[in-house]
Amino acid sequence: MARRSKKNSGGCLGSLIGLVALTFIGEAISHWQITIAIIILYIILVNTISYYRQNHRTAAARKREAITREKEKQRIVVQVHRPKNYRISRSRSIQDNPFINQELQRVDKMDGRSFEYWCADLLSKNGYVNIQVTPGSGDQGADIICERNNRKYAIQCKCYSRDLGNTPIQEVTAGKLFYECDCGIVMTNRYFTQSAIELAIKAEIQLYDRNTLVDMLYKITTPNSLTSHKYYKTSL
Repeated sequence: MARRSKKNSGGCLGSLIGLVALTFIGEAISHWQITIAIIILYIILVNTISYYRQNHRTAAARKREAITREKEKQRIVVQVHRPKNYRISRSRSIQDNPFINQELQRVDKMDGRSFEYWCADLLSKNGYVNIQVTPGSGDQGADIICERNNRKYAIQCKCYSRDLGNTPIQEVTAGKLFYECDCGIVMTNRYFTQSAIELAIKAEIQLYDRNTLVDMLYKITTPNSLTSHKYYKTSL
């Protein structure tokens, strides 16, 4: 109680000093000048606080948007966040599915053109429509043009015996622009190097690696109907 009394006494003393000071100032300056000065200072203070608050909110919003965009880019690239043992765990699981194991072995022996038609057939059985395989030469970076959910896709197909680098990403980026597509995809029977993944994130290109092909094969109800024959349209 004694401490509170001292604090209250100090507050009253400060208020008294302030009133005395204002009395002296009031004698030197007219009341309307004091009022105007106080109003101006108040407006400046309010505007300053609002400005800094708005800048803080804008910076926070921009940071959240950047994080969201980066997460979305990484989500569309299929291999970015997979654990290192993903290939092992998936390859073990396909041993129990003779069709998928046999189909992947068949794919690994295909030439480039046959793999393009095989991919077109696989895409058709996974919801893609209006599929067209581009001519073998002069394809401008896209082997397949197709649509899904009102979006147009340019797809580059690579049947390799080693992991893919940056070149297919660059090619499909050009094909996406040339054919005026909304999205670009690289499909392969192998995997992608870290450099290719980083480029795909920046270029917003989706990567369909060997594991993605397995996922798509699992969705097929009549797996034995997959073909690599050339019956898709080739005129664009």
